[in-house]
Amino acid sequence: MNRIRVQSYKHDGSRHRSWELAQVTRESPLVLHIPAETSVCNPDGSTWTSPYDVEAYFPETDWYNVFKLNKQSGIEWYCNVASPPARNETTGNLEFVDYDLDVYVHADGDYTILDREEYEKHARLMKYPDEVKQQVEQGLAALIQVICSKRGPFDV
Repeated sequence: MNRIRVQSYKHDGSRHRSWELAQVTRESPLVLHIPAETSVCNPDGSTWTSPYDVEAYFPETDWYNVFKLNKQSGIEWYCNVASPPARNETTGNLEFVDYDLDVYVHADGDYTILDREEYEKHARLMKYPDEVKQQVEQGLAALIQVICSKRGPFDV
């Protein structure tokens, strides 16, 4: 199995969060297996690990990605509204820009949109172009449509 590192950034190019070990389980669309206890590094240098396995879905052209949380209590999903992924040709890392808006999907299928205020703050501070703001909103709408129709990683 092919192993890669996942690196997220903010719009201004600053490093955001990274996952040190991910195994490619499917190339198109890209699906990664992130084993329990994999180190996750936060922007402040702190690290944490998840007690459960995670499957990460990176649609090639959509402005979101999905982390399927395989909890003992049931499957839940953490979704990032983000740029489409790209492979860094130098490092081999999978990279994307995290645009703060998140959606948490509970085991019963209900969902919650998170971090709208953080998105709006960063849009002002980092001066997101109108095209980016439009892509972010379209990505959120597309993600909600996929969640509600129980397609893709939500078809469990």
